[in-house]
Amino acid sequence: MARFLPQVPGLIYGIRGENLYVNLFATSTADLVVNNHAFRLKQETKYPWNGRIRLTVQSGSGQATFRLRIPGWVNDQVLPSDLYRFMEPATSAPQLKINGQIQLFSSERGYAVIRRMWQQGDVLEWSLPMQVRRVTAHEKVAQNKNRMALQYGPIVFAAEGADYPDGRVHHLYVPDTQKLAFRYDANLLSGLGTLVGQAQAVYKDASNHIKSRKVNFKAIPYFAWSHRGRAEMAVWIPRSSEPATAVFSPPLPAQSLIKTSGGGNAELLRDGKTNKPFVWTASGGKLWVQYDFPTTQEVSQVEVFWDTPPKSWSVSALYNGRWHRIWNPSEVWGVRKGWNRVILETARTQQIRLEVEPEGTQLPALSEWKVY
Repeated sequence: MARFLPQVPGLIYGIRGENLYVNLFATSTADLVVNNHAFRLKQETKYPWNGRIRLTVQSGSGQATFRLRIPGWVNDQVLPSDLYRFMEPATSAPQLKINGQIQLFSSERGYAVIRRMWQQGDVLEWSLPMQVRRVTAHEKVAQNKNRMALQYGPIVFAAEGADYPDGRVHHLYVPDTQKLAFRYDANLLSGLGTLVGQAQAVYKDASNHIKSRKVNFKAIPYFAWSHRGRAEMAVWIPRSSEPATAVFSPPLPAQSLIKTSGGGNAELLRDGKTNKPFVWTASGGKLWVQYDFPTTQEVSQVEVFWDTPPKSWSVSALYNGRWHRIWNPSEVWGVRKGWNRVILETARTQQIRLEVEPEGTQLPALSEWKVY
């Protein structure tokens, strides 16, 4: 942070010859020398919650070229590749005003170009069209088939369980015809933009039939999730009931073949109970337990319930015939008695292994091992 903060002015504005580049949109005041002319510029905006940016020349005058960044999403580009695309085109184009008058502008290499003799008191207004956009992934991304992400301006949104009475979101789907709206919530985490509307929630009725009902939908910026306690989160939201009903599939451990380095009844690790643990038997090598999934899966989270915690433990995935430890960004592996939860770097694999190191001669005892 100590290095980053002094760099912020140079990230917002850049100068080359007679050109002033406005790269980032943030309320600020800057003293700049452009083409040997000294300017004081005041920038006012509530970006990214709306697309209106106001630049005022508070002092100075002279010939200069202002170049205002045109974000890729304005030109219907999620990323500079075909990995993602917007489902519908933007409904309007950027608009430029100088001193209240709409101006035509040319664009060069992602910037709107305005050449003129600037005077003290000039006001430049740059308006970027903001609307709720649906994003889909390339058809070869099988995991995201029949799902969409939500974007408003530059911000990607996520549904988080904290906004739903049951704390769940993976059973929701939002049809393509359902309209969503942007709403600023000043009371949410000191002020955040949200997307609101209606969604469908799948459930099982008394006869065990899968049905759906209408519920209120809310999504928050992806960067803001996990600040209100433990809950489900989803960025890629189903567009129909089919992907949403996957929540009724058996959990991954129940679908898997289980193996161990040696010990008692390994089925205890996935019976949903914590009253009777699996205990390893001593061996000259590593102690481990392994799930073999029926198909390749993405794993990004594990939960373990220790009756007798080990000295240490880790999780590995099999790639190309070799076991590789999955990175734990926090570097904290819970070894307290009871439940321990670890968020991992997402691993795409068909086999996953939990490896433990005993505490002295005391063999670890594990009641449950969940993977997500």
